[in-house]
Amino acid sequence: MVAKESSSCEPNAKWKENLKRAIHTTKASEDVPPPNVVWNFGTWRRKALYGIITILVIFTTINLSLTLWMMRSMRFSLDGIGDLRIFQGGMHLKGDAAFLNGLRTSKLTSPRKKSIRIESGQNFTVATRDSNGRVINEMNLGDGRFDVSAKEFRITNSKKEVVFLANQKEVVVGAEVLRVTGQGGAVFDGSIQTSLLRSISTKDLRLESLTRTVRVLASQGIRLDSRAGDINANAWNDIKFVSTGGSVRFEGASVMFQQLRTVVPILKSPISSASQTRTHQVFQVCVCSNGKLFLAAADSFCIGDSTVCN
Repeated sequence: MVAKESSSCEPNAKWKENLKRAIHTTKASEDVPPPNVVWNFGTWRRKALYGIITILVIFTTINLSLTLWMMRSMRFSLDGIGDLRIFQGGMHLKGDAAFLNGLRTSKLTSPRKKSIRIESGQNFTVATRDSNGRVINEMNLGDGRFDVSAKEFRITNSKKEVVFLANQKEVVVGAEVLRVTGQGGAVFDGSIQTSLLRSISTKDLRLESLTRTVRVLASQGIRLDSRAGDINANAWNDIKFVSTGGSVRFEGASVMFQQLRTVVPILKSPISSASQTRTHQVFQVCVCSNGKLFLAAADSFCIGDSTVCN
């Protein structure tokens, strides 16, 4: 009996001894100072956030460097960019400028004693709009053409006097002299109104209508002067001079009517008609009832037959 009791007590003693060792080990581990701290990012979310921040810092640095390089290359300053200076009320540009699209401005000028030059690859167009945005005036300089679209086209001199004006109703030339130097002259489909029509001193003045009629009208008077030559009026049919309230006058050292028909004179003396016609140097001018002129001998009667007056 004694031997059995001693054998059963040995496991309990070993279990107690092991428990004490475990408790002692735990206390010893608590008394040991902690080792050096090692950084650890923890979970994958934290690592991803740090990675994105790092990439953003890199891109921001590159962007800032490129911006500073561009500002230095383009010469940015507080006054403008390079040769472009911006001030209150406008801007000033030195040198040439190229506009890829449209240019809208209220005033375009050049510096004093400097010229301004505008070039275009295809055409150059200037347009103005009304308050509703509709184009009311347009100027186009294209391929060998210069077109202006407006209600009225006006050219004035330095004194603001009208030199040329054109609209739908009339064309006004305000210059002192309008000179046409073309070899074909000037062609007018309608009528013209002027107080003086003359040619240059070395050229002739010709008024002609190839298929229609030339009419010269005036409210007071018509005067034809040729200071160094002749005045010729040629027509296929008739030339008419009409004065409704006055008379038609021909004044000159000599007034000549050539190629008028001459009637056979009625002799007052027994001289033969042949010898009478040969000796006559002066004739009398006779008028038919229809206004036709004919000649008769000075010493004969002014009588015309149907062959002369028709």
